[in-house]
Amino acid sequence: MKRKEDLLDDLNEIKLDYSRFFKEMEEKGISQNKLLSEFDMSNATLYRLRHNMNMTLSSLANAMKIIGANEIGEVVTVVIKDRDQRSVE
Repeated sequence: MKRKEDLLDDLNEIKLDYSRFFKEMEEKGISQNKLLSEFDMSNATLYRLRHNMNMTLSSLANAMKIIGANEIGEVVTVVIKDRDQRSVE
């Protein structure tokens, strides 16, 4: 069984990139302000998207619904680095 420190190190090897989400927003003419004011997205969710942070699947699904995305791959790229620091997408 892995130690807590090893598990945390493993999490640092996973990088999220939500730039696809923002590209879809731009193409649909949805501003970040509109997400907050018209679609009632929380500031915390928008912050997590802007900073490529972890979030719950339900929050991500709600964000996807706003822009009309049906699959997670339409809005996020997950990059996992192995121990040799090679990216695996």
